[in-house]
Amino acid sequence: MHKIKIFFAEEQRVERSGEIIWAPVFFDWLELPNHAPERLREVIDFEISDPSEDRLEIAETVYAITNSYPQEMHCSEKYREVVKAYRALELRSLSVGDVVEIDKVRLIVADFGFKEIPSDVEVAA
Repeated sequence: MHKIKIFFAEEQRVERSGEIIWAPVFFDWLELPNHAPERLREVIDFEISDPSEDRLEIAETVYAITNSYPQEMHCSEKYREVVKAYRALELRSLSVGDVVEIDKVRLIVADFGFKEIPSDVEVAA
């Protein structure tokens, strides 16, 4: 079992094609000292059973879970209950700037894939 925590990045109001949406504010945790732990908030924690020990593979599974809906699964069927719980909280999908913690190792959602955050960088206030 892998212990997962998800932290959402601060969001800002954005107008796109005449529609107002809330989008995460991207900031790169790896460009120190510009990290800002107060811009993240923990939104959920859960456990998943994944045979992989590769953190990037597990992060991709978590990404697929957060982009799934009970009626539209983008991950393995075995994660259906996690998807239901996630959607019951009305959480959005993961976006650039959000952080996934897997067994106490933190990764930021990057433009493409994930980047590991050094252990000495504070993530959440």
